[in-house]
Amino acid sequence: MIRKLVAIQFVRFMRAGRTFPALLGCEDESGTTVGEYVVKLRGTVGEPGLMKELFASWLAGYFGLASPMPALVVIGQDLADLIASTQPMQAGIVRGALD
Repeated sequence: MIRKLVAIQFVRFMRAGRTFPALLGCEDESGTTVGEYVVKLRGTVGEPGLMKELFASWLAGYFGLASPMPALVVIGQDLADLIASTQPMQAGIVRGALD
């Protein structure tokens, strides 16, 4: 099962990556802050690319390779609007993560 988290804070966009990853502060469904996560947005790889990354993460864990535990991170409309207003170049990417 994939852990579900909610993004509560935008820290920054990462410098590289086809998924246009962002560092976001997150909390779990009970409202407990769980820290910062590198959240991969759809970018140029789309949903199939993100599924491949999830599958690769599971395989890495299965074979005992060091890999962060995957999670599904939900970005709310208010946070997406805030990010889009402060980072206009990535506005479309962030809003695309809401679909």
